[in-house]
Amino acid sequence: MAVKFDSILAKMREAEFDPVIATFAQALLLGQPGQVLVKTEDGGFTWMWGADLPKECKIVLSMPLIEAEDHAETGQLVTPSGSPEYVPDAELERNVLQLNGYSYLTVGTANLPPVAAPRSLSVWAKSDMAVSSNKCVFCYGASSGANKVFGLSFLSGNAVAIVGGGGTDYQNASESNALDQTVWNHFCATYDGAVEKLYVNGNLVASKTILRDTAAVYARVGTWAGHQPESTTISADVSPL
Repeated sequence: MAVKFDSILAKMREAEFDPVIATFAQALLLGQPGQVLVKTEDGGFTWMWGADLPKECKIVLSMPLIEAEDHAETGQLVTPSGSPEYVPDAELERNVLQLNGYSYLTVGTANLPPVAAPRSLSVWAKSDMAVSSNKCVFCYGASSGANKVFGLSFLSGNAVAIVGGGGTDYQNASESNALDQTVWNHFCATYDGAVEKLYVNGNLVASKTILRDTAAVYARVGTWAGHQPESTTISADVSPL
């Protein structure tokens, strides 16, 4: 895992990543729970405790996803559906959340950024197989409506996207064959209130000017915010979110 993570750090140093945007990578991967990796103004990187982040940055949802907890680290209630499992992963050397295409987690929405508030989303994920339609890794928002949702989905053609509104809608997608969906990849989606950016393993793969109107009604890991059984529920492994 150290080799993969080090290679991602190297790519991050070359990427046009916005300075000091909260969670780019969870330090849980390095055995430092409660910390996040941020880029500094001088172009370097440093680990910081959430409480020490600049005042404009705040961790509002932290889910290690390494054991069956009924609350996120940040306090939100977590409710499983369809019997998701926590299984050991040899590459990450820890337990991860395993979803079977019918299982998912519902998460409390307290403090999740609403409307066009800036936010960033960081998660590790791999699918059991290349998907043939939009499958959500994580999203929060309303069940329908233009730009009412924010999250991450795998798309057909080995692509990934930031989702927008409606069960099959996405607003900011990578090119086809941008990644192998069946191996661990690190994803980060950022939004500064005007421009949205999507990174895969530290590389910027998509960027778009957009006005978000996120309504923090639902939040789910492994399926669409409004949950449409099977149609958007992913069969995958997910680690720190």
